[in-house]
Amino acid sequence: MTVSFNPKSPAESIYYGIDFAPLLGPFETITSANVQIRANQGTDESAPIMLSGAPLITGHVVRQLITGGIAGVAYLFSVTAVTSAGQVFVESAPLRVLEKA
Repeated sequence: MTVSFNPKSPAESIYYGIDFAPLLGPFETITSANVQIRANQGTDESAPIMLSGAPLITGHVVRQLITGGIAGVAYLFSVTAVTSAGQVFVESAPLRVLEKA
C-alpha cells in the first residue's frame, strides 16, 4: 500500500491518516493503533513531540494530529494497527516539513 502526504509548514497543525480498508477483511475493524514519527532525512531528536494527543480511529482510518517540525527535514510517519481479527498492520509514509511563503 502506497501512502503519500502533502508537505506541511512548521507552523501548521494537521491531521494525517492512513486508510487500512484495503487490508481489512469483511466485518473486520481496527481495535487499537499506535503512531510514531521520526526524522528520516535530516535531524530532529524531538520528532516524537510532533504527535499531538492520541490517534483517532474512524472506521478503517487512523488519524493523528501532527504539529511543528523542522523545515527541511523529512519525517517517517508510521502507524501500527491491530484488528478485531488479530491482524497487526504497520504502514508508513514520508512527511516533509517545508517553510511556506
